[in-house]
Amino acid sequence: MIRLKIDSQTLVLDPKTQLRLEMNMPMFDSEAIPPNVVYPFDVPVDDSGINTRIFKHSNYVETWNKKRVYNCQLEFDDSLELYGRLVLLNPTKKKFRISIILNQDNENLKDVKLNKLELQFINAGDIVTYANDAVKKKWPEVPMQFPTIFNSDFYGERKTNDEGQIESNNPAYLEHMNYYNTASGFPRNDANGNKYVMCPQPYLFEVIAKALEKFDRFGSWYEDAEMQKLLIYSNRAMDNRKEGFMKASRNEGDPQEISGFGSLEFPDESSLDNGDPQALFDGTRYTIGRSGLHRIVAKIGIINGGIKYDPERGNEEGIYTYKYRLSLLQESNSVWSYETPFMEGVADGLFPEFVDVDQEVDITEEQVGEKFTFRVEFQAKEDGHLIAGAWGYFAEGYIKITNAGGSIINSFSNTIDMKTLVPELRIGEFLNNLKNQFGLAVFIDSQMKQVEFELIKNIVESRNYIDLTRSVLWDEDFELFEPAGWKFSLGSGSDDEYNDDQSIQDRTFAGEYLTRAAFPVPEENHYAIATKNNSIYVTVYNSEGELDWKYYCGNHEILEIGSSENQKDINSGVSPMLMKDNFIPMIKQEGYTSSFNSDGDKPEFRLMFYHGFEDPQTPTSFPSASSTRFNARGNEVGNLDLRHDGIKGLFKQNWKPWCDFMQYSEEVKRKFLINTQQLLQVIELFGPQKKPAGDKVRKIRVGSINYIPKQFTALLSMNGIEDTESILVKKGGEHE
Repeated sequence: MIRLKIDSQTLVLDPKTQLRLEMNMPMFDSEAIPPNVVYPFDVPVDDSGINTRIFKHSNYVETWNKKRVYNCQLEFDDSLELYGRLVLLNPTKKKFRISIILNQDNENLKDVKLNKLELQFINAGDIVTYANDAVKKKWPEVPMQFPTIFNSDFYGERKTNDEGQIESNNPAYLEHMNYYNTASGFPRNDANGNKYVMCPQPYLFEVIAKALEKFDRFGSWYEDAEMQKLLIYSNRAMDNRKEGFMKASRNEGDPQEISGFGSLEFPDESSLDNGDPQALFDGTRYTIGRSGLHRIVAKIGIINGGIKYDPERGNEEGIYTYKYRLSLLQESNSVWSYETPFMEGVADGLFPEFVDVDQEVDITEEQVGEKFTFRVEFQAKEDGHLIAGAWGYFAEGYIKITNAGGSIINSFSNTIDMKTLVPELRIGEFLNNLKNQFGLAVFIDSQMKQVEFELIKNIVESRNYIDLTRSVLWDEDFELFEPAGWKFSLGSGSDDEYNDDQSIQDRTFAGEYLTRAAFPVPEENHYAIATKNNSIYVTVYNSEGELDWKYYCGNHEILEIGSSENQKDINSGVSPMLMKDNFIPMIKQEGYTSSFNSDGDKPEFRLMFYHGFEDPQTPTSFPSASSTRFNARGNEVGNLDLRHDGIKGLFKQNWKPWCDFMQYSEEVKRKFLINTQQLLQVIELFGPQKKPAGDKVRKIRVGSINYIPKQFTALLSMNGIEDTESILVKKGGEHE
């Protein structure tokens, strides 16, 4: 007996209805996580009108060809219940054509992007204090980390003048992000003049948890403490500004509000009369966060402005001088703590378009937390005396503030929106990338709200099975596959470096060594890996005709195994962070922030391990991250490298058992005659199993052979299970 319900309403089915249920094992598909489905079938337009009402009259002509999706419940033989999403394909006046997706929440997995999720929005209070506290913790205590990352191009290239000196109008040159020092926390510069910026790197598992928030998540990979150290690289800076540019315009003398760093208004007076200085730019307020020497770099100017003469004010047209200057006002006591020298001009000319200001201001401890504002003053004089009747005017005014608030790159933002830190991937793409990166089988059940992340090698090596030997019909279709080759490639970033004129594919692996200095005597056609910085070196002949080691590429290389004619391409779409010679993660991509680079590209999906805060008692300690199992001091603190080749690479650690299994694999098609209880056992093979690892079952035994089912289909009717068929895979050479 088959029953199909939509929102607890039972559809009227034809007594001859047959449904073909298909289940798929996820590790056989590298392009996606395949769902379990019910093939398309027809539901009649019944005379009672029940189906028409349930489907909301979608068979009417004006609603044809419109895709409709419903939550549904499929019941069979009073003991099998399956839940999924029913898709109405092509309704007509006589029938409804439908299919069912059983185990995946398709709407979330395929259509929703990570950056559209309700991720955490953190009010960190003070971002430096927050980061100092976070680096000593781990997930799930904190959702992100602030490891040291080298990026000399974060704010673009360093600008120099003809003499090779750094130009003062580009103070934002960056060497490290999140550079840590125990004596002063996260500094914003150092003795060498290098600059720093705060960039949080979210934990991978924090993003997984938010993407699958409604699901119970488990499995050998998900529960691995080493995997829970993974971070996703983000180039999103927590700065409010690198530089700002404000423009003011006047409309018939009314005060105007200007967008910029806050509310900026013109004074109520329509002119800048002599006497007490009037504020041209006023209302833009800055909060000083730290004491010490702060640098103000600005450009100020007034366009289409000059001196007006008004006989009614008692002045006559003549040659006068004028002055204006920029002032920094401490709001609490109205003390002008800094004033530029007056910029001079003559009354029959316009104000200079821009005047550069570059001034250091010493902020005391008592001034920390004070609010400061800028203003431009105006004076007009004749023979050194103020002219009461002269007044200044402007049509447009500009002020450009660079590095306002200190000798640091930025003023740190105290709020962190995790939506800005994650890759722009749909959830399904995101999970499939992880599956291909780490050699996973991802099982999803939207009915039970469960997701299991299981290592494929555990499935291959398991000896557990359900035995269907007595239920098999021995009309088999046997296919022996040619030896399979494998090509493992990672997502490539624009700054990955390769030497394209060479290849390691035909070279002999000489081994892994901590540093380049530990390499053995080079032999022809060898390659080796410097594990401290995860770089590949190859042997070449130098100019003296002697074999030597030469740097080949940073961090990772395509790995090809076996035959290239029958090659299976596994591309994870994930890149490890480059390490190169710095032994810390390195990247060249410019930063992304709403103020200085709002249109900047977000980085590709990149991963690294957070190895923790090194030696807290050491003055040079810092939070260490790496795409290798080594920290920056060369200590082995992990058990996996985020690359495919190498002793601790992903191939040998995760993928090899599966590749060995598939190398000479054989596929067998079997037909079975089973009952509903046996079908329930089979369905369990293809879904999440929340039980001890030793009790999980993913194989079907026939005779003396344990097969991994690639696919299993069952034809269900009102009278029972009509037939079943399965594609079973076994290691080549095994016989029943």
